Amino acid sequence: MIGKLFQVLYLIFFVSIVKVVSAQNYVIQKDHSQIFFKVNYLSHGHVQGQFKIFQGTLRLDETGVIQALNVKIQSQSLDTGHIQRDGHLRAHDFFYTQKYPEMSFDYQKTLKRSGQKYVIEGALRIKDTVRTQVFELTLAPEEKDSWEYVSRFVELRGSLNRQIYGLSWNKTLSGLNFLVSDEVEVTGVIQLQLVHAQTPASKHMIPDGPAMRLREKAQRGEVTEVVSIPASSEQSTAASPPVSSPVKASITTPSASLKPKRPVNQDPWFWVLGLMGFGASIVLGLYGKKLVMDYFPEYEEDSLKGHLSDFITIGFSLLYALAYWMVGWGD
Repeated sequence: MIGKLFQVLYLIFFVSIVKVVSAQNYVIQKDHSQIFFKVNYLSHGHVQGQFKIFQGTLRLDETGVIQALNVKIQSQSLDTGHIQRDGHLRAHDFFYTQKYPEMSFDYQKTLKRSGQKYVIEGALRIKDTVRTQVFELTLAPEEKDSWEYVSRFVELRGSLNRQIYGLSWNKTLSGLNFLVSDEVEVTGVIQLQLVHAQTPASKHMIPDGPAMRLREKAQRGEVTEVVSIPASSEQSTAASPPVSSPVKASITTPSASLKPKRPVNQDPWFWVLGLMGFGASIVLGLYGKKLVMDYFPEYEEDSLKGHLSDFITIGFSLLYALAYWMVGWGD
């Protein structure tokens, strides 16, 4: 009897271990995820914004069913594209981010499932209020990127009544209308990647080109022969003869004649101060000419001293123009 009991306990333990190992644990990849909110304004218009900073996890069982979902959003990160309006949304009338810097959603159960479409229920916390909220999720199948990292995308949609969560500011219009509607639409597309297997952001900065793409295909075994591809055109690929050696990246050093020109400084203050300085250089030049005339009583315009005073006047302006060109005017 005791032996059978141990066998049953061992079987339960073994099955639970298998389920934990086979479960898939994902985290939100913030580089390609967005959460939006939209509210009606003056009945026909709307204001749309997003939260830029958030994190979360998702766990699926061995059959791909949602077991757990948790999302945390930094309310301070909201952005509607209008500085004054964003400041009002962060203030006491709305999210009061100084006191309540974080919102959260914790999955509780699945109400309905059809394939990869879910209707889920969970606890949504905004400020100091927690209420049960329903969202629709569409879970896409796994995809591998160019670097063999696995991703899944989730599209979410839902709506909530902002009054329930203490976001109650409004203004009355004629009749029974209000400036801003109480219903807030929430949408988003979230990229999920396996824990400890997220694509580094630096990967997306790698140069791209026909030769690079062909080399990647050869590394994945998608092509058996590697052909030479001119960097100038992808259309000449078919006309290029096959070669046995892998494609090697070539580095072309641009000639000095093709050196890009430095763009003209667009800062208006640069030009304002430059013109003021140019005027000052003319004044200094004229003052130098006056000193020469005062120091030499026999001064005459056609004499050597006259030419010297003219050179001083022009010289100040030329020196300033040269300095101005070196700082940001020329190539």
